[in-house]
Amino acid sequence: MSAYFSYNHFYVYPHKLETQAESMLIQMANREEWLNVQEMMVLVEAHKAHLELNADIKSTDGQRAYSEGYITFSNRGRNVCKEVIFNFQINSLRNYRISDLHDCSLGEYY
Repeated sequence: MSAYFSYNHFYVYPHKLETQAESMLIQMANREEWLNVQEMMVLVEAHKAHLELNADIKSTDGQRAYSEGYITFSNRGRNVCKEVIFNFQINSLRNYRISDLHDCSLGEYY
């Protein structure tokens, strides 16, 4: 029984949080108007564009997760690259706060 709880605590739960953080990056890209997500997904699925994203959970307090991540999108006409430090309410796709944003496609900080 303790092996199950260890597996759940050290593997399943952190993996679930990172999946939520990556979903949050896509939500941010849409809500902050970095990308038109529907258009982006059509291009990616048609192999006309490349999407890469990653989010690493740095800590959690049980209510919120604190993460660092990036999202890059490129096709022939557009390149978007954002490095983001953010936190979000666990199990929510709308409640997030951006603490630091770096536009790596332009080399500027906001």
